[in-house]
Amino acid sequence: MYPSISGSLIASELLPKTNWLSLWKLRGSWTISKTPASIYENNVAYSIGTNVWGNTPSASLPSSVKNSDIKPTAKASMEIGTMLSILQNRLSFDLAYYNTRLYNRIVSQSVSGASGYSTTFINTNEEISTRGFEFSINATPVKMGDWQWDINTNWTKYGRYYTRLDEEFSADKPWVKKGERYDTYIIKDFQYSHDGKIIHDNGVPLYSAYDSVWGYSDSDWIWVSRNNPAL
Repeated sequence: MYPSISGSLIASELLPKTNWLSLWKLRGSWTISKTPASIYENNVAYSIGTNVWGNTPSASLPSSVKNSDIKPTAKASMEIGTMLSILQNRLSFDLAYYNTRLYNRIVSQSVSGASGYSTTFINTNEEISTRGFEFSINATPVKMGDWQWDINTNWTKYGRYYTRLDEEFSADKPWVKKGERYDTYIIKDFQYSHDGKIIHDNGVPLYSAYDSVWGYSDSDWIWVSRNNPAL
């Protein structure tokens, strides 16, 4: 099943007609999409070797055991937004909020070597959500005859967060918590004294034995602006 639903309302049709308001629309959508396991994640593929025993070829089992119960990775997405156009469509604004939840993710996990394999693919209960805002402005400051100048500006901000943890398979790290950022940069930082100075040994900075969060891979925000003078 890949259900989806969407709808919109032209709110300006419910208001008295005015010269300045061209269009006001409200919209919303929700959908689920799924990505099945790849052919090598749920099927046995032998490795072929040549000239192993003299001129005799050989075939060997993969190191990952097949899991016939694996489910597709699923993604549930929702978006709500509004668009306002004024001054005979010379100026318009568009604002949207979206949330995408990734669940039943297919991940590789270690298994006992006594099984003859080293890994298998499973569906983790850990869920990751991407949520953010997007705001756009479109303007036509100059319009003369067949010539006009359009300006389009877009600004967006988003982040990925843990929204559910797997008690067995989620990483046991201080920053892996429900509601915390998922897109972490992990490093081994320097060792610091109580007053914040880097500790050295014979002039060489000492590294910590523990991982720590250095930053995040997702941008704080992204913007783009485009000018389009055209006939």
